[in-house]
Amino acid sequence: MPRYTTKEIQLDDLYLDEKNPRFIVPPNPTQQSIVDYLIENEEVEQLAQDIAKSGGLYAGERVIITEENGRWIVLEGNRRICACKILMNPQLIANRRLASVDKISLLMNNELKQTLAVVDADVMKNRLEAQSSLAAKHIDGIKKWSTISKHKFFALEFDAGKSIEEISMITGVSLAKIKTGLKEYRIIDYVLKLPFWTQTECEEYLNLQEIKTTRLTRLFSAKPSKADAKRLREIIDLDYDDDYHIKTSLAKDVFDKILHIVAQAAFIPDYASDFNGTRSTYEDIPQLMQFLEDNKLIIENKSGNKNIYVAPEPKTNVDVKPETSEKMSGKEEEKAVNATSNKQFTSKRNVLIPEDFKVNCTVVKINDIINELKRLNLNYCVNAQAVLLRVLLELSLKYYLNRVNESSKIDEGHLEGTYVAALESMRVKKLLNSVEHSNLVQLKKSDKIFSIFNGYVHYDSVVPNKDVLIFYFDNLRRIIEICLNS
Repeated sequence: MPRYTTKEIQLDDLYLDEKNPRFIVPPNPTQQSIVDYLIENEEVEQLAQDIAKSGGLYAGERVIITEENGRWIVLEGNRRICACKILMNPQLIANRRLASVDKISLLMNNELKQTLAVVDADVMKNRLEAQSSLAAKHIDGIKKWSTISKHKFFALEFDAGKSIEEISMITGVSLAKIKTGLKEYRIIDYVLKLPFWTQTECEEYLNLQEIKTTRLTRLFSAKPSKADAKRLREIIDLDYDDDYHIKTSLAKDVFDKILHIVAQAAFIPDYASDFNGTRSTYEDIPQLMQFLEDNKLIIENKSGNKNIYVAPEPKTNVDVKPETSEKMSGKEEEKAVNATSNKQFTSKRNVLIPEDFKVNCTVVKINDIINELKRLNLNYCVNAQAVLLRVLLELSLKYYLNRVNESSKIDEGHLEGTYVAALESMRVKKLLNSVEHSNLVQLKKSDKIFSIFNGYVHYDSVVPNKDVLIFYFDNLRRIIEICLNS
């Protein structure tokens, strides 16, 4: 079987790759934001002029694409396709090169339009199948990428299931550098997704393509000036798990605040007047020193148990197809549950379901459960409500699949399978928009919610937390409302 087929695709049907590790674009990227990035950083305007002068794309340079969620995604050749799209629609460059719109327009003629309208492409079965050959093709290219682009590539490959050794073989980068890159990318990714940043700060100072990430990452290991002082990584107990995710015994609110202060010093001009990115240590950040002093007892008396903190997934414009996961063994599941259920959330609510939650459901048992969860105080009945929430979700999903004549998709005894089937049904029927769908997929994937629900029932070591339950209900609320109002 050939690994790919060749196909003619309309240029208008090709989408630039929003997951390309080389593109340092904001969370929730659009096609236009990728065009803007390529214009600013990849000399696409000049490439468009070269293509116009040569009368089209060069022979023997087919782009590589794959189909995802009904769209043709460009895996190889994004610069060329972007340049062609600019020639066909010069207004695409108006955000970054307004003065060039007329100049690009003059390059076009009817013959060139006909030539660019259809593109020869090699079609790969899926992204993962294409990734190895693409990476091997670009070993030299990868070495020329920016440091953060390399680190992002390592993380994407690692999270897709490749080992450190496999990534090293693909890229020619040493094992040690890949491990360091993964750690540095995790911390940068986590810091930039903290909820404290303003829109202005994100736009003016936190462009991942422009910031010097080492201004932040070096601070954790930098040797302080005082001989008996600890390094910052020791103070905050910074460590990484087997997946290179952040691990610390500090409470999340304290840990996040420290990282935010340090990142402000690293990236925001004049935040700390005595801070110099190349020579300073954390001691040169007065705001941090004050915070450490104010929270001395909390920091010094942190628990010995380390929590794993993962950067939240950004909302995306791309639909993410749900993935069914294999059932874990009891020990594996309990380990995953304990790691995830330690996440810290806070809420002032004392009931799980607020009064404004309204559904139109005729099943008496479902309505009774909802009314009980509106009435029971979480401070006293947290175990009962954890089990009731799981029951409510399962009954709601089954109610929906029965109502839309898809009862065959109910996975008896496997709540996660039923959830995945209902999500896919809602996506196809456009009952969920792409952002809602992506968030609900991530809730399953990143937060291991079904392992935790099973843990509430099967493991005496998994104790429900009222704030975590509220977090889960608030994130599941949309799908439950659709189920019961369908």
